[in-house]
Amino acid sequence: MVLGVPARREDLLVHHDRPLPACSPHNIQVNAIAPGWIETDMTAPVRTTPMNDEILARTPAGRWGQPEEVAGAAVYLASRAADFVTGDTIRVDGGYAIR
Repeated sequence: MVLGVPARREDLLVHHDRPLPACSPHNIQVNAIAPGWIETDMTAPVRTTPMNDEILARTPAGRWGQPEEVAGAAVYLASRAADFVTGDTIRVDGGYAIR
């Protein structure tokens, strides 16, 4: 089964559990990873602006995340350890979303 991906992140977070009734009987888990501010080439320009200070102040971890940290969540969701995890969103944001 191929499922469409919403164009906006907000739509994905709100609607990623809709396919669950069709997928669950086939042992297909539907989950999402919500990364925070991750240190990549794409975010490099932000790290040289005043917004960087705001991001660090709002993030309880006090730093930018690393790509490997997001990859860790993906590895978990792809593993047998997550066979009974479905309809969930794993935030990898250093606590940014709780502020």
